[in-house]
Amino acid sequence: MSADRISKSTAETIERSEINPTPSVLRDMSSPFVVVAALWVVPGRHEDFARFETSALSIMARHGGSLSRRLAIGDRTGADAPSELHLVTFPNREAYEAYRSDPELAALAELRSRAIVRTVIWEGVELPPFIADA
Repeated sequence: MSADRISKSTAETIERSEINPTPSVLRDMSSPFVVVAALWVVPGRHEDFARFETSALSIMARHGGSLSRRLAIGDRTGADAPSELHLVTFPNREAYEAYRSDPELAALAELRSRAIVRTVIWEGVELPPFIADA
């Protein structure tokens, strides 16, 4: 598995992890698109984090995206453990890319860099559920 590091500022690193940079399942622009984001919040900056996330969610909604799950990590004894995991969904990859390139989201970059020290992102598409044998 490779991780491409994209430096957003001196305070934050964003990593995009993929098994294959463009597997065929990710090229299907019509499938629901899912992002799993691990976020490391800067200690003492939870109010900035909440402000950033609230603003980003408003922008995301305009592109059809939503925060499906927000999980706090229980035992954060190791420095590698994120503060939160987010499961975000968009109607398709095109909607996600439109959100990522939205100028209003770009305008939040300074607030984001004050609140978040590291982000790891996994991108994928929703698959059908497994069916249990009865």
